[in-house]
Amino acid sequence: MSNETVSGSSEDHKASSNALFQKRPFVLTIICVLYLFIFVREFIKLITPVGYSAALAELPGWFVLSQLIIFYPIGITSVLGVWFMRRWGLYIFGFLTLLSWTLMVFSLNLLPHIKAVLLSVGFCVTGLIYINRMK
Repeated sequence: MSNETVSGSSEDHKASSNALFQKRPFVLTIICVLYLFIFVREFIKLITPVGYSAALAELPGWFVLSQLIIFYPIGITSVLGVWFMRRWGLYIFGFLTLLSWTLMVFSLNLLPHIKAVLLSVGFCVTGLIYINRMK
């Protein structure tokens, strides 16, 4: 009977510490919801004929298509990964952000908007603060 009590309490401790380990911090929740809203809004705007035409008027076709096919879908996936407390989501988000900025600066001679830079850096820093809680 004492073995059952010890193993039961050990399993309860593991379950409670695992639940605590997996719990998503409030700050990360806010940033993920904000980023999901931004990514989905921009993706929907880009798939409409008016939004697509407007984007083509400002940017080269290859960049608009890369946003539509690569950046927005993978960006949404990476934020969902962070939402589910997965490290791969943060890694993909960081890589995708750096790739996007590199293309903007070196291929289009454009600088990213300061708000986008601050939000991306804030997302990455917040994710790095809680990376030990992620799987």
